[in-house]
Amino acid sequence: MRISPGEIIPVIIFGASSVVLGLSYVAVYLMGKNAARKELEWRGARELSPQSDRLDRVEAAVESIALGVERLGEGQRYMLGSFSEGSRSDKQPVTPIAKAERRHPTPVRTPPSA
Repeated sequence: MRISPGEIIPVIIFGASSVVLGLSYVAVYLMGKNAARKELEWRGARELSPQSDRLDRVEAAVESIALGVERLGEGQRYMLGSFSEGSRSDKQPVTPIAKAERRHPTPVRTPPSA
């Protein structure tokens, strides 16, 4: 029983394709596993670094500054209300203060005249 080249070539092509596809899957799996390991090492090193302590201190400082600014705003609002109520005798509505101009006004584009 003799096998002709016309019968064996498709079997060789199919077998080689299967081996290449299988090796590709293994390579992608190993690359993903290696990348995940490196990511975990990087995160672990970052969490133990002194930078995280420094960032925590900066975050606490920013929160305390924000709280102080909020308290200042509330105090100014209260004082403005008490001054405006005390100085008015006829209880007329207060005219709003004009809005401050922007430092950098946004340019307005006009459509070209036809």
